[in-house]
Amino acid sequence: FPDLIRFAKTQWNCARVREMAGVPCYPVGPSLDIDLFRPRVKQETVWPERPLRVTAMVRPNTPRRQAKFTMDVLRQFYQNHAGSVEIVLFGVEPHDPEFQRLSKDYPWRHAGILTRSQLASLMNEVDIFVDFSSFQAMGLTAMEAMACGAAVILPQDGGASSFAVHEKNALIVNTQSKQDCLNALERLYRDNDLRA
Repeated sequence: FPDLIRFAKTQWNCARVREMAGVPCYPVGPSLDIDLFRPRVKQETVWPERPLRVTAMVRPNTPRRQAKFTMDVLRQFYQNHAGSVEIVLFGVEPHDPEFQRLSKDYPWRHAGILTRSQLASLMNEVDIFVDFSSFQAMGLTAMEAMACGAAVILPQDGGASSFAVHEKNALIVNTQSKQDCLNALERLYRDNDLRA
């Protein structure tokens, strides 16, 4: 298709198209539904009256999401702060066979597969959203979490740099290192100002 106009959300995506297909692609920029994903009055008690709430999408059938890796980091984080943190997982049905095979030997709450409205409600009730994927083409869920007022941790590989700036509005980490991911979570746990 010689007259095809190719576009993508991020420069990273455009670079991948050039690399993989050898054709130009034009960035249009990241976007999200700010009418749905925005700060709202909290429906539940807020930190510090309740434990610090951390959420993550755990989707084992998408290898780049690094479900086992994510669960391992969250386990260590919970063990470091048992009783003062709450873990909320979403993105997979609880009976999914791949999810069942993951080690889940620490307390967590499972929200399942969420509609967009349910995700917006969840993001308004959490303090931190973590994305320990090996890469994100853009990072829409993180953008939605940010728009709702949650602190986020994102992978350094991918297109998140189109909207996330390390230590300004997000923490961007090497998601090949469990220690780097845990260190970022620990920073947000200890540093209220950074988390805000």
